[in-house]
Amino acid sequence: MQRHSPPDRPPPRQKPIRAAERDDRQYPRAPDALPALPHVDADLLRAAAARLDVVNPHRRARVLANPHHEPQVERARRGHAREAAVLIAFRPATAGGFELILTERQAGLRFAGHLAFPGGHREPGDGSAAGTALRECKEEIGLAREHVTVLATLPPYFTHAGHRIDGVLALVEASAPLAPDPREVARLVAVPAHALFDPRAYQLHRRSAQPYRANYQWRSPGAGAPADLLVLGGPTLSLLIHLYDALARAAAH
Repeated sequence: MQRHSPPDRPPPRQKPIRAAERDDRQYPRAPDALPALPHVDADLLRAAAARLDVVNPHRRARVLANPHHEPQVERARRGHAREAAVLIAFRPATAGGFELILTERQAGLRFAGHLAFPGGHREPGDGSAAGTALRECKEEIGLAREHVTVLATLPPYFTHAGHRIDGVLALVEASAPLAPDPREVARLVAVPAHALFDPRAYQLHRRSAQPYRANYQWRSPGAGAPADLLVLGGPTLSLLIHLYDALARAAAH
C-alpha cells in the first residue's frame, strides 16, 4: 500500500510581540528635524521632566536609546556597566530665559577640553542617581544642594565605553555660588537654552574610517572666531537630544 505524506501545514501563528518586549529603548526624534524652542521656561522644563522621569507610570521604556547613527549597546553588556550620574542643570540667565551649566574638562584628564555635564561615578552612600549627581556637583563646581531643585531622573543611558549614565534634570537658583575645582574643571560654560534647542545648530558627521556610522554634534550658532565656538558631542549630547525631544513634545501640548 502506497503511503502518502501528509500535506504541508502552515506553521502555527505566533503571538504578536509587543513593542515593549521587542525593545526597551526610548528613541528620540532627530534633533535637526525638531522645531526651534526660543522660549524655554521653568514650566516647560517641568512638563518635559514629567515625560522623562523614571517614576512616570506611563513611561514604558526603561533605557534611553543612542540617538547617533551607530549600533546600540546590547542588553548583555548593560549589566556590567559602571554607574554614573550627571546634573542637567538650568538656571535663570541675566539676559532672560534659562541657561545650561556645563564644564570644560581640565587638561590632563580624559577627554580634556570637552564640554560635559558636571557629575561622576556613583559611590556607596549616595542612595540614588540624584544623590550621586548632587555630591559630584558639590565636589566639582562647588554647587550646594540647597540651591538645587531636582525635577526628574531620566532613564539610564548606556555608552559603548561601559558606563551607565543617569541624567538628573534640575533647576538651580540664579544666586547659587559656584566654585569649580581647578583640578577637574578648566572653566564653567553657560549656554542659553534657546541656542541649545535650535535645530540649525545640529550637524551629522560621518566617520571617515567607518562611513556607515555618523554622530551628531551641536555647534554654537553665530560663533565668530574659532575660540568662541562651542561644540557638544558624545553622551552629553545624547542626553541633550532626548531632553530636546521631550521639550518639543511638551511645547506642542
